Amino acid sequence: MICPNCGKDCPDSSVFCGGCGAPLPNANAVPAETPATTPEQPVYAEAQTPDNNSVAAAFPEPEAITNNPADTVYGGGTQQNTFINAGQSTPVPVEYPSGQENLNGFYGENTPKKKLRIKPVPVIITITAIAIVTSLVIVFFPFLKNQFRNLFYSDEKYMSAVINDDVNEFADGFAKSYDNILDLEKNTGNGSISLTLSKNARRLLKEVAGNEGFANLNKATLEFENAVKGNSAYIKAKAKVNGKSIDASAVVDDGSLYIKTDATGKSYYEVEEYEDAALESIGSIKKTLPDKGTVKKLIVKYGKIVTKHLEDVEKSKEKVKFGDIEKNTVQLTATIDSDYAYDALTDILETAQDDKEIKKIIEKIADSDFADADADEAVEEYEDGIDSLLDNLDKDNFRELDELECTLTLNVDAFGNVVCRTLKAGEYEVSLYTMKDGKKVACGIVVKIDRREIRVTAKGEQKGNKLNGKINLEYNGISMTLARFEDIDIHNAKNGKMSGKIIISGSDFPIDSAIDDPDIADFIGDSKIVISFDIDDKSAKESIEWTSDGEKVLNLNINFNRKSISIPSVGNAKSMDDMTEKQREKLENSFDDLV
Repeated sequence: MICPNCGKDCPDSSVFCGGCGAPLPNANAVPAETPATTPEQPVYAEAQTPDNNSVAAAFPEPEAITNNPADTVYGGGTQQNTFINAGQSTPVPVEYPSGQENLNGFYGENTPKKKLRIKPVPVIITITAIAIVTSLVIVFFPFLKNQFRNLFYSDEKYMSAVINDDVNEFADGFAKSYDNILDLEKNTGNGSISLTLSKNARRLLKEVAGNEGFANLNKATLEFENAVKGNSAYIKAKAKVNGKSIDASAVVDDGSLYIKTDATGKSYYEVEEYEDAALESIGSIKKTLPDKGTVKKLIVKYGKIVTKHLEDVEKSKEKVKFGDIEKNTVQLTATIDSDYAYDALTDILETAQDDKEIKKIIEKIADSDFADADADEAVEEYEDGIDSLLDNLDKDNFRELDELECTLTLNVDAFGNVVCRTLKAGEYEVSLYTMKDGKKVACGIVVKIDRREIRVTAKGEQKGNKLNGKINLEYNGISMTLARFEDIDIHNAKNGKMSGKIIISGSDFPIDSAIDDPDIADFIGDSKIVISFDIDDKSAKESIEWTSDGEKVLNLNINFNRKSISIPSVGNAKSMDDMTEKQREKLENSFDDLV
């Protein structure tokens, strides 16, 4: 770079001229900001004509000016220097060094770095792609699993895997239902049942049942509440029939029964001659019997033993049609002969004999109030019983299976779902169908006996989470509609929640050919029965409404709400012997009036 003042050749990175000290026009230099205050007046030197020596003495050769950070003024100061050149009286302000150079000099290697910014769009696209791929894998996993089995498993192993999946699903549902029934403390609450009969209904029931009592029954209601806790149980019921009522309560406490009615007053009376081992240990029922996990484990375990002995499985491709649905399937057929039956049953008995889970169940039942037996003796009797069965087991006992030519056939769709299960033994054949295609659903049972066939078909179409359709019965070519179903909630069915309607119409039945009495035939032909239900884990509502030609015939309503109910204290219960004759007479009359 050439100094514009003296013409000296300076390095490009220089800020000042090394010869005269004048500032150089460096592009990286940041000019000093003009201070807001009035700057000091520059000092001028008057031009003189001194001799050469005096000039040299007065103005020695200037030294090279370097940028010393210590001399740099920060914060907008007003530092300003003046350089005087011979023959020129122009003030030359000293420029500040570049701002970036100052920062570099101050921070050194610790110069702040810019933050790394991640662009959101690529991240969103990546996450979305991963989610889509994961969803596809989840949705199509049954399909992929089934195709893998079909291609790489042996026919026997493929059929065993399909049956085991079936058994697992059954075991899961059964165990949940088993636990719900067994959990008595959970099934506490209050509810009501009401029944109303019309005159025509009473007449019909009288003729069908042959009981005069129905002729007087008009309206009956029952309000109740129940509770179970530990070895105590409680039920309170208020029954009302045709205006006559009775209010009664019963408490079971450690096997003792106490009752109270509106006829006997506020005190409980102990029924001393009452004995019931089941009620004595009502609270230990759930603790004694196996839990749902053990039940499921045992079902799956012995289901696998049954499938383990499958041999000579035949595989083919077959179309299956039921209702309005047709599907391509892989058909698997296994022969159930004497060899299979003997081997499978022997394996089951030998496994059960050494099964620790079963022995624990036997011990718990033996030790409970139900049996009051010795646990070791009970287990020993169990083992001896299986020994006896194994000793008497003979393959010749199963030779009839060879004559019947028993077979088990499964039809499996592309996703591994069993759409048809068929068991055939001689001239008997039973098939169960469960098929779904898009929004169409069809399921049912077909029973064939020689050349006769009975077919029950339930088919419908899904709209949203609701299923609508009908149930048909076919027998030797004659078809009739048994019922129609409306708004069945299939979305929450697996969670134990059910709702919808079932409608039975008399006009769908061949009444004239079945009933001789024309009046009754007309009455039933004009009848319509609507069964409504709404059930979840907290409440249940069910109703049956029967009408004929638009008039109400029968109305039945059932309501139940799960809630915590306290078991009342029996206090100082009295003996039945302490009941007065008047109380006894009133109690008997109240029951007689009700009946």
